[in-house]
Amino acid sequence: MEMSRVLEATLYLTSIALADPRLLKVYRMYVDGVGPATIAEVTGLSRDSVRGFIRRVQEKAGTPRAETVLRHLLPLLMSIEPIVVDGWCKVCNTYVGTGIAALQHVRTMHRDLVLRISLQIVEELRRRVRA
Repeated sequence: MEMSRVLEATLYLTSIALADPRLLKVYRMYVDGVGPATIAEVTGLSRDSVRGFIRRVQEKAGTPRAETVLRHLLPLLMSIEPIVVDGWCKVCNTYVGTGIAALQHVRTMHRDLVLRISLQIVEELRRRVRA
């Protein structure tokens, strides 16, 4: 597994976990073999949005490895405490909205936090792979 691709996917997914962890459900269902139409129905997202989320992580992780990377990352990502709750950022006490707006806020205003958490996750993955 190329670690730069894993880090890129981890940065993206960590941002999601911090901004709107409900979106992680898309990836959990994808890894479990659920199709985009069913994921869209369950999550209330459009099929195109679901396909877009899946395509982005495939591009970042490398298409053949996306499911494997997700399978290892998801348990660690699910333990991240979100910083955006009901549209409010707990770090800067600002209303940022939800969904994509929250994700954009986290990625731009809290890059250092995203990077720090992502590096910890990648290190934990390395430790687990060596064990």
